[in-house]
Amino acid sequence: MTRSLTWDESTLNECDDGTICENRSTCVRHPYKEGKYICNCLAASNDIFFAGLYCEHKATDYCGKLGNDNPTFCTNNGTCRKSVGKNEEHVACQCPSGYVGDYCQFVEGSKPSDWQLNHFMNPVLMGMGNTVHSSGGLTDGAIAGISVGTVLAAMIVVTLGFMWCGRMNTAWSRNEKEMDTGDANGGTRGSFVGGKNLRKSKRNSTGAFAVTPDTLDADGGVLTDALEEKDEMEEVDLDELPNSLELVEETVSSGELA
Repeated sequence: MTRSLTWDESTLNECDDGTICENRSTCVRHPYKEGKYICNCLAASNDIFFAGLYCEHKATDYCGKLGNDNPTFCTNNGTCRKSVGKNEEHVACQCPSGYVGDYCQFVEGSKPSDWQLNHFMNPVLMGMGNTVHSSGGLTDGAIAGISVGTVLAAMIVVTLGFMWCGRMNTAWSRNEKEMDTGDANGGTRGSFVGGKNLRKSKRNSTGAFAVTPDTLDADGGVLTDALEEKDEMEEVDLDELPNSLELVEETVSSGELA
């Protein structure tokens, strides 16, 4: 397809693949051909329509009011066959010699094989209107949807993270309480050391507190701590168990010491 005879460099956009989009039309990534770009003529101007592979053909006659959902115009000095209403389809223009297409947008013999005569810009973009995103080929709605989806996904991840941390803290607190309760009910006093520790009561068979040699001071006085903790259990070595039992029996036989 022929290009404009004169370019206004200030209105050109060069795409990443080298495609030149004219008249301030924008580059759009081709949805099917990787690394290729096409020109979006609808983004060129709100006041002037352009047609062609590179949006190089400026509208020279309008067949309806600007702002119509379906652009209707002629290029290359073609003329409108009919004035078109807002919701009416474009009627093919009367083209001068050397031009063809419903918009007179093709020089004879230059129509791309994948275009139809009613395509005033790349057929991939036809019907997409101004919702085409110029740089990435995404619509504004798609970009908004992706943004909202990303935010929601982040919020869900953060919420799940807080829930998991809360459950772990609860589990740790429960384990600590169970360990504290175990120490209060027995702790190290109730543990066996080398299989030789044993509890014995400091009360005799009548229920009264029994005075044993391990509860006496050197001067024969009763240990204050032993009296205060008379309801507690003490640990003894199993190797000394026979001697300890003999002492208890002797104490019971001879009577309680006051």
